[in-house]
Amino acid sequence: MKRLTILCTSGAIIEQPDSLRLLIRDFAAIKGAKLLVHGGGEMADTFARKMGIKPKTAKDGGIIISNAMIDVLTMVHGGLINKRLVALLQRVGINAVGLTGADMNLLVASRRNAVHGWKGEVKKVNTPLLQQLLDGHVVPVLAPIAYDTNAQAHYLDAEEIARVVARVLSLTWEISIIYLTSRHGVLMNESDPDSVIASLNRSRYANLKEMGIIAADGAALVESAFASIDQGVKSVYITSVDRLGTLDQGTKIS
Repeated sequence: MKRLTILCTSGAIIEQPDSLRLLIRDFAAIKGAKLLVHGGGEMADTFARKMGIKPKTAKDGGIIISNAMIDVLTMVHGGLINKRLVALLQRVGINAVGLTGADMNLLVASRRNAVHGWKGEVKKVNTPLLQQLLDGHVVPVLAPIAYDTNAQAHYLDAEEIARVVARVLSLTWEISIIYLTSRHGVLMNESDPDSVIASLNRSRYANLKEMGIIAADGAALVESAFASIDQGVKSVYITSVDRLGTLDQGTKIS
């Protein structure tokens, strides 16, 4: 079976010149078919404030994506960030194409709930299109923007895009997902950035979570990783951009 690596990175990594340089260098060095999914950082909020748009937060702490904010997110993530990544990858010899969900109906979204405005979830993937691109040795770079059947834009979680895309491609590809975060991996001690847990299976994870060792924000990503394993993904890694070239220094989920 052919191998595919799906790299999912946060916007914070992309917005820092040093970490962006490492990301491009080490992603380009990954052998075989690959796909990059990127999220958003502070850039969209900065642009929104310059335009007089104030980001709003719901009572549960989630961001409310208003009509004005979804336009900014589409411009920044679907345009500026996405095309910057593609240009940098082209410069190092990677034949990349930047896509939102709207392009050739790659991702169809639906509204997650009314509370968070135009925050969406993936409902459908154009799997044949992704297969065609990957078989043609093209590297898709996916922005976290998709549209519903009424042509309304939605903002998506990059982690969800990576998980759903991996699921639909797992029948024909042997898939590894790499999640890049601000930490070197899942930590045994939150105050010690080097206390990385090298590997986690379900039983060990359950024990550590019960002991209060796994923080809530880390738990969500680990559980997403286990969901991907259940859906046919071979391996999931959680690491930082400076350790992308040495995955054995991060956390492997199995």
